[in-house]
Amino acid sequence: MTIDELREWIKDEIVLHEGDVAEWEWRKKGLTTEAKAIGLSDADFSRLVNQVSLSVQPDFGKISVVRDSILTLARQRRGKLTPADVETLVKQAEPARLSRAFVADKWIPALVQTLPVETEAVTPPPVVENAPIVEPATTPGETAESMRRKVTDSLDDFKGRIPAPAIRSLFRTINFDEAELAVAIWSYLQIHEYVPERELISDSLREKLVSTDWRVRQPEPELSPLPREQDLPPPPAPIVHTFTATPGRVRSGQDVRLEWDVANLLAVTVDDVGEGLSPQNWARVNPRKTTEYTLFDALNNPLSTVRVEVIPSDRSGLYGVLFALALLALIYFFIRNTNNTSQQRQTDPPARVEKRDVTEPAQPRKKQRRQETASVSTDEASDYRTQLPAPKKEIETDYDEILDDAGQFGERKARKGNRWGLWTDDGWLIRPKYDDITEFRNGRATVINNGNDYQIDPEGKRIRE
Repeated sequence: MTIDELREWIKDEIVLHEGDVAEWEWRKKGLTTEAKAIGLSDADFSRLVNQVSLSVQPDFGKISVVRDSILTLARQRRGKLTPADVETLVKQAEPARLSRAFVADKWIPALVQTLPVETEAVTPPPVVENAPIVEPATTPGETAESMRRKVTDSLDDFKGRIPAPAIRSLFRTINFDEAELAVAIWSYLQIHEYVPERELISDSLREKLVSTDWRVRQPEPELSPLPREQDLPPPPAPIVHTFTATPGRVRSGQDVRLEWDVANLLAVTVDDVGEGLSPQNWARVNPRKTTEYTLFDALNNPLSTVRVEVIPSDRSGLYGVLFALALLALIYFFIRNTNNTSQQRQTDPPARVEKRDVTEPAQPRKKQRRQETASVSTDEASDYRTQLPAPKKEIETDYDEILDDAGQFGERKARKGNRWGLWTDDGWLIRPKYDDITEFRNGRATVINNGNDYQIDPEGKRIRE
């Protein structure tokens, strides 16, 4: 439901109850629930009811005339109005700015249900503007025209106030059908904008006319037209006081607290949390990967974004075990090869001296074999030494804790005390003075300080957009 539909519904209820609608009736009809569904508070709904009441107030005179016409015609038809009757009443209600659907489907049925069962002839309907006048059956010596002229001449003598006895005397002195005479007097009073000084409680038109004095309606103060929605000033821009994620750097599966405080909005939307949320609230999320959470207004316009970085699982221990196993396997094969070579030298039989030509010297086979074995052992030892990791250079640290992930400049997030900064091999790139900080990406790092998040450059200066 839109606010215009809600406004039209309020107007219908005001007309049905003749302007007297109690607060509990709004709740019973479900209007307050619909108002909250479109983002209106109880105070906003009360203001809207007052605006609609003021807009209907100038038309209440016309609305009363149409209401009496409906009741009179319904009595004449014994509660069974024809389509032509309904069409006539709808046209009569147009000057009062009442919709056809409301008059035909709601107002007429509601008024007909209030009528008691009639056993006697009912009064005819009042004269409808621009409708042809049907002459009633009259007594000899009097016509409808002369009757209306007598009514006009008699009531014109009163300036602004007609007492009830004067109207009662018309029924005694004018020899005409009483029902038609009552309609003629009622039409005169409505045309000249007379209103009763007391509430009319009788169902009979004649009794209504003679039960109270009548006075000319006083001009009502000029009301400024209600502003249309397009003429209303734009609402104040939303102000994001706070939108934070704590902590901003977690491991997969760890909870993160999102907290926001937004002014000048009735409701907000947060990624992965929900819609229609209170503008001052918090929620817990459980990101599985690095995620950016965005805060939106009711029209899905982004207001602010926070980034939660999820640290991948630390597998350095597994890699260390695998490296140690590989190193042990390498040492084992080296020792085994060395032992095999030594045993082979001890078990080899002495070399045979073959008779050769004087010109062909004997070849020292055993010595050559020893040289080959020594060469193999030397190469394996050399390969083993090259596979061993070089000893790491000891670096003096000035932090209590440092994380593994490196940023754009090789910096890593480090903590000293309860403050965070960025550490490189040369020392502090960003001194530890923030509640939280991220590594540099594209020359920017996000920091959180005293609940406010912003971005800095590699010199530690705040970047202003």
